[in-house]
Amino acid sequence: MRPGAYTTSTAKDYMSAGSIASGSWTGARSVEGNNYLSLSNTDFNIPQRWVGLLGYKIEYGKEYGGATSFTLGYVGQQSGGWSYTVAGDLNGDRINGNDLIFIPKSGSDIKFAPLTVAGLGTMTEAQQQDAFEKFISQDKYLSKNRGRYAVRNGQFLPILHRVDFSIVQDIYLKVKGHKNTLQVRFDILNFGNMLSNKWGVSYRATAPALLTYSSVNANGEPVYKLSTQKLVDGSTILAKDTYSRNSSVFDVWTGQLGVRYTFGK
Repeated sequence: MRPGAYTTSTAKDYMSAGSIASGSWTGARSVEGNNYLSLSNTDFNIPQRWVGLLGYKIEYGKEYGGATSFTLGYVGQQSGGWSYTVAGDLNGDRINGNDLIFIPKSGSDIKFAPLTVAGLGTMTEAQQQDAFEKFISQDKYLSKNRGRYAVRNGQFLPILHRVDFSIVQDIYLKVKGHKNTLQVRFDILNFGNMLSNKWGVSYRATAPALLTYSSVNANGEPVYKLSTQKLVDGSTILAKDTYSRNSSVFDVWTGQLGVRYTFGK
């Protein structure tokens, strides 16, 4: 069997998901405040999804022999819409962390306050402007939208490819004139990760709160501090990468063994 399917979708709304109305309102991301929300991608939009199944069965020994089945299942999905925001209350609506960032034409257009980073010392405005420019340049969404405000859920996580593999051994037995079946099954979930530790690993946004609102200067311009990120060795640097790999039990392969006995009638 070789069934497969591909789906694409677009879904938009005005407000984020929440269990109650107030949670939906405060959880929204906006530019002018949450009383002036614009239509944008919903939290649950899945732009692209692929599924596939490939199986093969070998039977032998006729009625009281056995069978061996192999199955590969595949799911590739792009989801996890997220937004670039400012940490703090930039527009004065008394909601922290809901303000969408403005993407400058150049990183030097943004004013930064000195930032002390453990292991690096104090980062000057020029150093943060340079790092901000490099971050924008490596980010496809930000680099294509310079001179605009980011939109809510304008970004989606990279496509996650997952493959599961199973092998099933059936042994047919004749007991008192009835056909019984002893089945041994072994499943490997996230099979690709067993082959390579770089496969089947999900991603997260490294710095969704890319800027932190610090103050307003004498010219009435907002002053920020650039977000930081931690490397795998535990050190901290200024934000550099859009995405980082996750490291949880859901991102490694697992195996499970099952035994079943079926009595015939």
